[in-house]
Amino acid sequence: MKTEKERWLSRRLALKKYRMSEKNKIVQRRYQKKYRKELSAKALQWVRLNSERVNMLQRQRNATEEGKAIRKGIYERYCKKNRIKRLAKDNVNNALRAGRLTRLNCKVCGELKTEGHHPDYSQPLKVIWLCKKHHMEEHSKCI
Repeated sequence: MKTEKERWLSRRLALKKYRMSEKNKIVQRRYQKKYRKELSAKALQWVRLNSERVNMLQRQRNATEEGKAIRKGIYERYCKKNRIKRLAKDNVNNALRAGRLTRLNCKVCGELKTEGHHPDYSQPLKVIWLCKKHHMEEHSKCI
């Protein structure tokens, strides 16, 4: 007869196997697709309420060698997936350094600290200068 601890361990093992199974992955994808907006809203709300904790944990993780490797991998995957975007951003940065392009105030509010927004990545030097807030709003309109 199994002890309480052995039953508990066997249940955990069975749950772990299920979580790694293809069947569970399909169920999770279906659930996330169906409730994407609600899940996103809950996640954003949690991050806003716990932003200090999230930032502290990210700083701690990024300070480790494992964290640095994870960040590097994320960046490399982003660059491979978004090659045209990266090239456009690099062109703008090079043009700013060379003096061929000047950073302007935010088109919406006039803020001095701005980011370049590309309405069309095929024209890399044609950018709209927006502050971080309005840049995020502009990207949320596109989604």
